[in-house]
Order: sequence, then C-alpha cells, then structure tokens
Amino acid sequence: MVAAQYIPDPMNQFNRLIRIGGLKGTGSYTFGSAWDNMHYNPTTGRVEDYDSRNCTATCAAVLWDCWNRGTKKTSPNAIRNNQRDFAGGIGWDDVNEAYWNLFGVRMTIPPGVDWYDVLSALRNNRPVGIQGDYDQVPWAYQAQKGGSFDHAFTLHGYRASDSKVLLGDPLAKHLVWVPQSAIRPAAEKLALVQRGTKSRLFVMYGREVAAAPPVQTDGYRVHIGPTGSTTYRAYWRYLMDANERYIIDRVPKKTKGWSARSTAPVDRTVGKAGDGRHGLETGEVKKLVKIIDARSSYNGWWVAAGYAEEV
Repeated sequence: MVAAQYIPDPMNQFNRLIRIGGLKGTGSYTFGSAWDNMHYNPTTGRVEDYDSRNCTATCAAVLWDCWNRGTKKTSPNAIRNNQRDFAGGIGWDDVNEAYWNLFGVRMTIPPGVDWYDVLSALRNNRPVGIQGDYDQVPWAYQAQKGGSFDHAFTLHGYRASDSKVLLGDPLAKHLVWVPQSAIRPAAEKLALVQRGTKSRLFVMYGREVAAAPPVQTDGYRVHIGPTGSTTYRAYWRYLMDANERYIIDRVPKKTKGWSARSTAPVDRTVGKAGDGRHGLETGEVKKLVKIIDARSSYNGWWVAAGYAEEV
C-alpha cells in the first residue's frame, strides 16, 4: 500500500514546466520559458549559463517545495546563486548553504546510508535527493538518451505492490514510477567511485511530508536474470559456516533467470576459512539474503542482497 503524501510538480533544470493534463507530478507537462541562470564564474572570469550544471540545484528546489507542501517555492537559480560553488555542479552541502542563506533552515545530509536506508526514508514519506552516475540508468528511463555524467534526482515514494519508487529527473518533464534497478545502480556506482563503498550514498533527506501508516509487506524476494541482450546472468552463491554466521567461500554461478522468497538483508563477515577464496578477504562484510522458499531448488542458498527487493 502507498501512504498518502505530498507529490510535487516536477521541475526541469532548463525550462519551467506547465501542466497540461493528468495528475500532478506524473501527468503531462510542457516546456515553458528557460531558466537562463546567468552568473559570473570566478574560475573562467566569464558570465555563464549554469542551467546544464543545475541538476542538484533543481532537485533542491523540488525538496523545498515538498518541505512546505507547495505553500512556498523556490527555483534552481535561487539555490545556485545563494551558495559559493560556481566551478561546476554543486553538492548537498552547497544546497544547505543556500537553504540557510535563503530560509534559515538546513535539511539532513546523513553521514552514511545505503539503499535500504533510502527505502526506509521513502516508506516514512521523506522525500530524498540522491546523486548518481547517469550511465547506470537504463536506456528506457533516461531522459537524455546515452547520457554519461554525474547527476542528481529526487525520490518521492515507495509502492509496496511492485516495489517501485517515484523518480524525479530534472532532465525530464514528469515524475515516473520506476523499478529500483532504474536508480539504485547509478547511486551506488557514484558512491563506490568517489567514496570507495556503496554504503555511503550521496543523499539529502527532506522532512516527512505526511504521517505514514504501518508498512505492510509480504517480505523480500530475489530476482536474478539476464540484462540487456545477454542470455545468462553471472552471480555468486555464498557458502556459510555451520552456524551461518561467517562466509567461508563463494561459488560462481550463472542463470537464465530465477526468483524466490528470501530473508531481509543481513550483514555477514568473511571468516578466516574464507580468506583468499574467490577474492574474499577475512573481515570483509557482505550484505546478503538467504533463500527461504520451500518450492525453490535454491532454498537455503545465500546470495547478494542487491538481488532482493521488498514485496
């Protein structure tokens, strides 16, 4: 079930948007006038148009709309022009500087969150600003086809019926419900490249925009299958000690596709017996799920939690 919550109008980083039909947020919008965020760049000594570098500033304007449930709004230009970074794109810390200068408030920048923390925030009706690598967004969900650059997005809801999230892309013209695989790999790649781990995503939380009722789910389910034009999907099966507390090895597998119920994600540490086995190192922590589906031939297997989604 989806909790009632505030859904904002989308915002495009190049042009104002005008709704012409359908529901607010996910309906049909058309382009209005350009933002034309002209500002002096101290690095080049020129006045430049920052629209192409304002993805995070645009997302920040959407988060401010959510913060006030539509009663107060701002613009990408206002966010960009009220902080000090004009070298390129900006970060969430720069956004907080702009919020403070404009409104005297700051939003939450958590020091270390993974994808499951993001889902938890969405279930509690906290809109999320999240940065990622655009080349990891599947072609079907790219507003700029073939784009390969760091980018910012907003997330506005989690739908338990199909585990999709409501995505705002400042290159697009409306919000869209997408599978988690449309945004999660992008966020995790950027964190891995710049921070060395997928567990420190570049995230900003808004405040809760509605009181969330209890989340009702049927647990977790693993889906492993080929991507793109491939026939098989390679993955690891993790082998555990007798008490299932430590990883002792992992075995490469490949499949044409399978799905089964699983536990919620848990952390498991590589034990001494697993050191050096298939690239494992003692003390390394892996987030895993265990298949708990008596009807599946994979029952009892441990696999990476990245294949599991709450259903």
